[in-house]
Amino acid sequence: MTTPTVHREVERKLRVPAQFAFPDLVSSGVITSWTPGDPFEMTAVYYDTPELRLFRWRITLRRRVGGDDAGWHLKLPVAKADESSRDEVTLPLDAGAPGVVPATLADIVSPLVRDAQLLPVVTVTTVRTPYRVSDSNGTSVIEIVDDQVVVSETANQTTTSFREIEVEALDAEDQGALALMDKIANAFISAGAVPGSTSKAASALGARATS
Repeated sequence: MTTPTVHREVERKLRVPAQFAFPDLVSSGVITSWTPGDPFEMTAVYYDTPELRLFRWRITLRRRVGGDDAGWHLKLPVAKADESSRDEVTLPLDAGAPGVVPATLADIVSPLVRDAQLLPVVTVTTVRTPYRVSDSNGTSVIEIVDDQVVVSETANQTTTSFREIEVEALDAEDQGALALMDKIANAFISAGAVPGSTSKAASALGARATS
């Protein structure tokens, strides 16, 4: 059995209009420099019970194809932390075929799932443009991603599209990076971005996933 990896994720989610223009973070002195990457596409299928028990506990379980971190991802809330922090348990794609949740991840959420089935409930397709932000020493400390998102719900075939920006500290223990993350997020908010906290899939599912 493949051993999962675990890391702490700390990020700020921001919803923006389709025509939103990035603020000039360098000229305004928010950051020293940043480097854009090439856009790429990811497709993630999220799994839950028919009643969305995991989403309601702020837990997401997905199988994502595309990008540098393709694989199975289980994201869990962190005790005594706000919604910007989550622990992510990761397994490679071959740990479970599409439609078959790896036993390692299913066991973790079994107290919530109980005897219910874990089924595909929503598919999220994202075209992502990444940016790496460097500190004064040239070390990458922040990743900003600009996501064009299409969400398709399995149950009723509804489709939702939106644009979201995420600002993430590459080292969740680096206090300087965390402070810079907040500074960058505030610059986007001043330019018209709206803070958010729920996952792309949960936000599209609405009250069913958050009640």
